[in-house]
Amino acid sequence: MKRPLWKLIIKTFYKNNSKPTYFGIGNKHLDVNTMRYRVFGAVWQLHNGYRYIIDYWFGDNKKEIVNLINCGGWANLVNQEGQIDNVYQIVREKQERELWKKRIKLPNNINQKNWNGKKTGWYIIKSCKNYPCTLTCIQKTKHSIWIKHVCVCESNNDLKKFLNLINLEHNIKLIPDEFIHSE
Repeated sequence: MKRPLWKLIIKTFYKNNSKPTYFGIGNKHLDVNTMRYRVFGAVWQLHNGYRYIIDYWFGDNKKEIVNLINCGGWANLVNQEGQIDNVYQIVREKQERELWKKRIKLPNNINQKNWNGKKTGWYIIKSCKNYPCTLTCIQKTKHSIWIKHVCVCESNNDLKKFLNLINLEHNIKLIPDEFIHSE
């Protein structure tokens, strides 16, 4: 996977900086691209009390992550295994914020095929009955269908949090029993 130019510039800046660079590797972290629990590894630095994540990877085993770190040209890394869960949480929170802000209007041909006959209103589509899963909040208006929010849920608490945020932002009252399963 090709990294954007800005990530290469940031990586070069941090490599040339004299501050220590840390790494960590941890098991059983959710890779939202595959929806599987995998090994997670990251490289970061601390500046003025803030953690700056330089790069992160998911792999099937620890050796694969070590190879990715080595291929990145990192040297003199300080092992901080105890911090990897915090780094993972920062990555997931950023992913959640990006998903929350994203809005997509579906093309009209999708509106006619799958949504014809459905009432105007709000719908939650759950990708599967088990966790982890993806929840999609859809608003059907008279003339269009909007994906308003998407969330990756690892537990029932994530699901409740997602519904509460939707209810607060849109001043509605969705309840957990009103799901459409896409299986």
